[in-house]
Amino acid sequence: MLDRMKLTTRPAAGFGVLLLLLALVAGTAAWQMRGPAANTEAFSGNIVPSLTLQYRMTLALGALRRWELRACDGA
Repeated sequence: MLDRMKLTTRPAAGFGVLLLLLALVAGTAAWQMRGPAANTEAFSGNIVPSLTLQYRMTLALGALRRWELRACDGA
């Protein structure tokens, strides 16, 4: 088949195949990027509020410990 093609059409066909492969790789990459986007949404929607609550609880526990230490020192 390639021996029947003209010399000018062979590089054009090769370049076309190369562009087709490039489009295939780009499409696959775009399709695979949906996974990290969904993970980011889950992280920001579920994990970050939990971490915020945990941080607030840590601050409140530290304040309680300081209050207990001050109360014990005064007694």
